[in-house]
Amino acid sequence: MKAHPSQAILIASLFILAGCAPAALQRDQIAAISRNTKPTELDAILGKATPLQQLEFRFDRGLYYARTYNLHTATRPDFTVLCTPSCMVMHIDTPVFTDYIVIQELPSKKLLAWGTFDELSKDPDTSISTLLSMLKEHLAALRRR
Repeated sequence: MKAHPSQAILIASLFILAGCAPAALQRDQIAAISRNTKPTELDAILGKATPLQQLEFRFDRGLYYARTYNLHTATRPDFTVLCTPSCMVMHIDTPVFTDYIVIQELPSKKLLAWGTFDELSKDPDTSISTLLSMLKEHLAALRRR
């Protein structure tokens, strides 16, 4: 079946839009992170993903560097109907993302914490969950600007 010209334009537009999206963090990347990951190794692991936000902030006499990412967690099937002049159902795989955070101490850039906001808020180390609360306030302030 030959595509109608407007369908070809729509499909080409979807491909172009997909190329503009920030590169998501993948599960194999986070699997490579450990407590012993050196700063240069961490930058190499995260290098292919685009941070959504980056900030340095002070908390309790310390200086920290945080980056947030979209972590690709799954793909869900979606459908849409395209009508030009006849209608057809199109199957689209839609990626599912969750926020992922990496926190380092400065100036050493030593890895302090990494995970989803939910994971870090439940960290048994109360200094991490307290630091996360402060980070959330800083990120909320950035979004309001």
